[in-house]
Amino acid sequence: MQKQKTIAKWLAVVLLLTVAIACYVALSAILQKSDDTKVAGANDSNPQQQTPVKKTYSTFPRKAENVDKNAINHVGGSDDETLLSTAYYRGKTLVFFKSESDDRDVKESGLYIAVFSNFALEKTVKIGEISETFLDCSLSKNGLVVFISSQNGTRVLSFDESVNVNARCQTKKYSLLKTYLHANSLFAIAYDGVEFSRISVSENLTVSGDNFVCSANDVLDYSITAYCEKVLIFSNSTNGANCLIYEQNKGFSNMFSQNKSKIVQILPVVASERQTFVLLLKKQDGYDVASLDSSLALIKKEYVENSRNAALFSNGNSLSVLTENAFYRFCAHLDFGGKSSLDSVGISKKYTELKAFDGDENTILATSESGVELLVFNGTSFKTVATLPHIENTILSSYTTGENGYLSLVFESDSNSKTTYMGFGKKDVFVARILTSNEG
Repeated sequence: MQKQKTIAKWLAVVLLLTVAIACYVALSAILQKSDDTKVAGANDSNPQQQTPVKKTYSTFPRKAENVDKNAINHVGGSDDETLLSTAYYRGKTLVFFKSESDDRDVKESGLYIAVFSNFALEKTVKIGEISETFLDCSLSKNGLVVFISSQNGTRVLSFDESVNVNARCQTKKYSLLKTYLHANSLFAIAYDGVEFSRISVSENLTVSGDNFVCSANDVLDYSITAYCEKVLIFSNSTNGANCLIYEQNKGFSNMFSQNKSKIVQILPVVASERQTFVLLLKKQDGYDVASLDSSLALIKKEYVENSRNAALFSNGNSLSVLTENAFYRFCAHLDFGGKSSLDSVGISKKYTELKAFDGDENTILATSESGVELLVFNGTSFKTVATLPHIENTILSSYTTGENGYLSLVFESDSNSKTTYMGFGKKDVFVARILTSNEG
């Protein structure tokens, strides 16, 4: 009897252990299934349940800020903007730029025109994709014409007085192109990576060319000047500097070249009632100043010095070259007129970069460790008319309103700059009107 009771007790214990183990296994399975469900739900991406990041867009027009009698405005978004070119059209300043942003002043990345009226930003107009390349723009009988290089060719756009596209066409693909006007007609010297050619654009936006071409290897950049019935072409290639002439009935002619050199500046100068063109050429061991006649034949050449930076400008009937070491004077015929110290012309700082502006006779952008200064030469010395933060890719023009003189400056600057607090993001494009003289 006692033995039966003992067996019964052990059977009860075994039964209880079996039930406990079964409950544990069942509960573990339930918990594992619950965890798997939670993990699966956490990894599932449902865009409808995610809160999208709300982008901020600008309201136009946006007025300029006034800082020390200077008007400043900008265009851009949260990412980088790159200045491409500027134009003055129907009383408005047009700024061409590339944007990597998709907020603030632009809806998506691409090529744009910013339209400024009296330095207030009126609107931005998209003209191309970010993968395309802005080539050039010009005024014509039809209004504003813009050339853009795309994957399959060159797109040509015409804009009306409100800066809206009113016509478009496509022509051969070019890697570089520079426009000019002759007899109220629009032309361009174009480069396709192998040769130069001249094209014309009719009033109905038909693009055509002639039979003249000129082979040119590895052209990096060039500028052109229409003079009388000729087009003067100043080009830089991997081999050096080259100057060509295009004539309608003769085609292209190579006139002047200098190996291992780069054309930094071109300055039209009248010497003894004769039109000349003075070049500032950067070499491995310094700078040359070369005077060419209207057919781009060499008249005279002078070596300046072994300097890192130089700027060429004119003052009446004389020429001057400013380097980081000295100030050089020449007459219009390029006869040497003397060398002066920087102190003698009012410069006491050590500048790391000097840039003169084509079309502006006596203004220099001088960069130092502390920032950038706009220097204007008055015939005897330099005067600082504005101090700016470190800026890049600058385009300058000058004008007069009443008795006041101004410089219009367009440049790039990032959000780290102390005086460009109004920037939206990494790098914006800025426009500034700088008062240089006030006689009133």
